[in-house]
Amino acid sequence: MSRGQISDEIMIEISRKVPNLEDLWGTLRILSPASISIKFDPKSRVPIAAVCLNDCLSVIGEAAYALREAYAHEAWYKQESEKPNEATSNYFVMFYTDDAALRMYAASEHLATAIIEMLEIGKWSLRRYRKKGTSVSSTVGKYLLRRRPRHPVTAAIAALIGSDDWLKSMAYRDKWVHDQPALVSGFGLQWLRKPRWEEIKTSDDATGHRMLLGGRGDPPEYTVEELRAFVTRGLTQFVETLRNVTIFYISLLSTRGITLSGTTLKVKIN
Repeated sequence: MSRGQISDEIMIEISRKVPNLEDLWGTLRILSPASISIKFDPKSRVPIAAVCLNDCLSVIGEAAYALREAYAHEAWYKQESEKPNEATSNYFVMFYTDDAALRMYAASEHLATAIIEMLEIGKWSLRRYRKKGTSVSSTVGKYLLRRRPRHPVTAAIAALIGSDDWLKSMAYRDKWVHDQPALVSGFGLQWLRKPRWEEIKTSDDATGHRMLLGGRGDPPEYTVEELRAFVTRGLTQFVETLRNVTIFYISLLSTRGITLSGTTLKVKIN
């Protein structure tokens, strides 16, 4: 175990910082693709969206758990532990925040697939918007904005794309996966992947090189608190997007006589 037990008061405070998924759990977990399929053509892809939305919820729930642990570990190592340890606190805050950012990306891919299925978007329709190496979520976002700008799902996705915190979270994740991770303060000397020699002009027509010696390292891009803050806000925006897409999907099902009543999925047979 990497931390000890912290007080109930602090846990309640932490729970307020991370979005609550209770309503989504209550809704999406009762969406049976088998029951939904009863009201759709055998070749319809709309019921598959229920599975994708549940996959999305599972992963975003894990991301929320990771962020709660980022706050809990900080509380333990800075407040609750007999021997406060800021270095260890920094390590676990970044560890769990990194985990959350990675899962948020995965959740966005599940949500994009859910949209493809519920709107029954064809592969050929998406082809022109997908470049080699781009994500499914980026492709679907471009398609919706250009082809269905007034659709309720497009409005939900536009809000996510317009969130600076979401974009920063995904940019951080992209560097983490594909490049050198962003430097974060609190971890001693760190270096960017760049040449150490600097070109300087020595005269009107001549150049030379210099290198500053010493162990100063390169400046960090974020503090652990800044990193966790924008990832938390990005998660909050994504949950709101998932909620709005879910609302549309439920309304779509209702047009086929499929409704939710409490914890029950009702399918009207006629």
